Amino acid sequence: TTQVFTPKQDVLTTIAEAKALGAVTIVPHPFHRWRHGVGLRCKEALLAADAVEALNSRYIIGTANQKAAKMAKKYGRPVTAGSDAHNCTFVGFGVTEIEAEERSVAAILDAIRAGCVSCTCKKTPLRLLGALLMKGAFRDLKKALDPEVCGGAPLLGVPGAVIIGHGSSSHKAIFNAVKAGVAAATNDVSGMIAKSIAEHAEDAK
Repeated sequence: TTQVFTPKQDVLTTIAEAKALGAVTIVPHPFHRWRHGVGLRCKEALLAADAVEALNSRYIIGTANQKAAKMAKKYGRPVTAGSDAHNCTFVGFGVTEIEAEERSVAAILDAIRAGCVSCTCKKTPLRLLGALLMKGAFRDLKKALDPEVCGGAPLLGVPGAVIIGHGSSSHKAIFNAVKAGVAAATNDVSGMIAKSIAEHAEDAK
């Protein structure tokens, strides 16, 4: 289905609407505290859904997965595995093999509902997971150091505001260099540096 569900509505309502359309509903990483674990807020969702993801490869010590498996057993729900691959590197870390009677969408969905699945999962290496988590920070750092965004660097040791840019600066870089110069002049960066040097020189006597 291509049905668009109402954002931020109650999870039980979403599950009911999806099931009414013939979809299989699986609760992902229900007890992962830092990843919007539904089971931490609404355990009834595990009972309402068709299956529970009890093997998620993005874990550190595995207690959340163990709790998900325990609750799935308690509620009589099939379990599934997932790589949770936000990057192609992690595809295949969590695998759910479905034993369907035939290769059709209906048969596959029925097999999941009936628990005709077998799952395997291996832990995502922390070094790879750490690199993925730092990706956004590195992207922000790259943007902050981009000469097109910075415009240029201040020339220190001279009175007034002087910004040095690249000889091949684009119109965008020149525009941002002018903004940097205005900010330096408005905040009297040169005067602040001179005052600080004088104060340190006085303290050193």
